[in-house]
Amino acid sequence: MTEQDKQINTFAQLAKDNQDNGTTPSSAVASGTKEMAITEFSDVAVGEQVSYTRPDLDGKDDIVEMFQVFQPDMNEPASLSRDKTASFWRVQALLTYSSKNIDGLNNREYISGARCFQQRDGSRSQVHFWYETTGKKSQCSVLWETVAKALNISTKDLSPRQFIAFLNSKPRVRIRSVEYDNYNAPKGAPATVRKNMPAEFVK
Repeated sequence: MTEQDKQINTFAQLAKDNQDNGTTPSSAVASGTKEMAITEFSDVAVGEQVSYTRPDLDGKDDIVEMFQVFQPDMNEPASLSRDKTASFWRVQALLTYSSKNIDGLNNREYISGARCFQQRDGSRSQVHFWYETTGKKSQCSVLWETVAKALNISTKDLSPRQFIAFLNSKPRVRIRSVEYDNYNAPKGAPATVRKNMPAEFVK
């Protein structure tokens, strides 16, 4: 008997066994399972799927490689502000430095605080990176003020386009390690986290 005949006989026996059990190979796979949609798979390259190890860059000079802003997911319900006067969606912003960590990944920080507010018709407003507040300033508001200082203009005179353009012009920055509350951290995670934030932009 040839090797091919053996394989054919093996497959035939498997099919017979499945029929004896009242199942077929296809129904056995499908039972209790659901095929994943393409949107459920990550679009991040496998070479980039490495957990980020954050080094301490306090006091070091670096270059801002790029600043990215991602639109909020409008399928998610808007959150209510603390004073319950407005609803908003959180906007994700990512600041990437030119330097690399021990794993060869660009150092980066997610900058929280940018928001899109829900308008009366249910649509979202433009992205707000800075807004006047009597409370604690957000990370994004502090970054906005740092950029305004570098451009020698007031915070109110800085436009979102200027803000984005400046951060994507590869400015040189001096970094300060800042401690923040670790909101929405998983169970067992530290209560605070230190982030490498722009302290000032230097010539």
